[in-house]
Amino acid sequence: MRTAFLARWFLLITGFLLIGKCFAQSPEPNPSNTVVRFEIIRGTNTLGNVDVELFDQDKPQTVQNFLLYVQSGAYSNTFIHRLAQNFVVQGGGYTVANPTNPNQFTSFQSVSNFGRLPNEFTTGPRLSNTFGTIAMAKVGGDPNSATSQWFFNLGNNSTNLDEQNGGFTVFGRVIESTNATDGTNVLQHFNTLSTNAGIVNLSRFNGGSPIAIFTELPVAFTNSTTINPNYNQLYYTRISVLNRTNPPAGPEPPTISVEALSPDARFTNGLVTIRGTAGDDVGVARVVYRAGTNTAFEIASGTTNWEAHVAPQPGFNTVSFQSIDTDGHFSTNSSSVTFFYVATVPLDLQIVGAGKVLGGTNGQELVVGRSYTFTAKHAPRRSFIGWSGSVTSANATITFQVPVGATNFTVIAQFANALPQLAGLYRGLFRSTGTPGLSDAGYMTLLLRANGKYRGEIFHRGGRYSYTGQFDLSGSTAVQGSFGEGSRTFTMKLNLTNSAGVIGGTLLGGNGIPELQLERIAPSVP
Repeated sequence: MRTAFLARWFLLITGFLLIGKCFAQSPEPNPSNTVVRFEIIRGTNTLGNVDVELFDQDKPQTVQNFLLYVQSGAYSNTFIHRLAQNFVVQGGGYTVANPTNPNQFTSFQSVSNFGRLPNEFTTGPRLSNTFGTIAMAKVGGDPNSATSQWFFNLGNNSTNLDEQNGGFTVFGRVIESTNATDGTNVLQHFNTLSTNAGIVNLSRFNGGSPIAIFTELPVAFTNSTTINPNYNQLYYTRISVLNRTNPPAGPEPPTISVEALSPDARFTNGLVTIRGTAGDDVGVARVVYRAGTNTAFEIASGTTNWEAHVAPQPGFNTVSFQSIDTDGHFSTNSSSVTFFYVATVPLDLQIVGAGKVLGGTNGQELVVGRSYTFTAKHAPRRSFIGWSGSVTSANATITFQVPVGATNFTVIAQFANALPQLAGLYRGLFRSTGTPGLSDAGYMTLLLRANGKYRGEIFHRGGRYSYTGQFDLSGSTAVQGSFGEGSRTFTMKLNLTNSAGVIGGTLLGGNGIPELQLERIAPSVP
């Protein structure tokens, strides 16, 4: 009876294990999907083949982008330039002229740029960055920046790479194989390498040279990580399509044309939409564009009929366009448009106190890059304190330029209007907070006007010294000068909430920390 019970439990548990194994296995490849082969060359020997099923329907733009690089030959002589054990192995970014060169690795070229790819992580089903999947690399903080670089996940990176930078788009997976030199078995080889054996940091001994950017470079030797590798000691990839269905591009390069803009075309704020057509004897893969000469290619929407939404810069803009066929050939005919773009930002003009501003009005549209002049005019028996916000100055008249890239612009004109009720004649003493001494004690007067300006006298050790100044809108001021035994600085603060009129402060430059206090004895000074 006990034996039969154990046997039944054994069969039940075995069944669960078999079911679990079935669910854990990857489903069979979809015959309609593209399959590519990565032949991995370690030094001068073939390490193995990694066949990858691409998700044509789930991540269409990403797959098309990858195949464009493959079929155009852009990935020829590319080497694996980054390896982080149990994390990722990355390539598709850089090429060399001769992978079999026995000389020291000193130079490389970047893979051709066919345009920045829109992120497809949330397009179609959510595909996680698990072991054996392939995804596109991106620039940090820019989800739509993938171009040519790809990486294989060497571990389960779903909790990391699925969540950062908009998610890294998985567009294929390695097809399993029982052969030790195929599939994920080849990927596992990279998990055996480490920074102590097989991964070299070229910045350690190449200083500021270009190749110093390769800080996690896998190499075909494991006995040292402190020597420069040769070209024939790197890991290279040969990528081919095993079931290519589209025909190769024809002998003629693709063409492109752009709808003409008005000779006096002028655009204000927002994106500028430009349209056109493209053609090829076999097929157009994409249309790319860039403004100026040093910006990266962006991808237009559509192919034979396309449109581009350009984010221009203030002033004249020239945007050039090219079409690319399925084998990576660029159009050779020149195609570009030029237009004038005006960017504006609303002026947030604030007036604090009694006064007005000449030269600008609140809500006025300021042209980015243009210069403006504003003048502050105070009301009678008031004074101008200064400008703040996007422009700072104590001068009543200012000239400023609205910076390129500004999205808002605030100008605050501050006038003294909290001081008239505190105007009057003030008298008081300054003395040391410790033991008073002649060098740190004296008598002061201050005549405060309604506009915040003042004048006064200091009586110190038989001497009489005059001073002038102005309180700011917060009731603060400072007076610096030489009297007595040397240079001194008074910092004074008018108590704006005490209608009786009180000024406190300190004297810097003497012994200890002297304090001062003045009280109003006569109000209403004109």
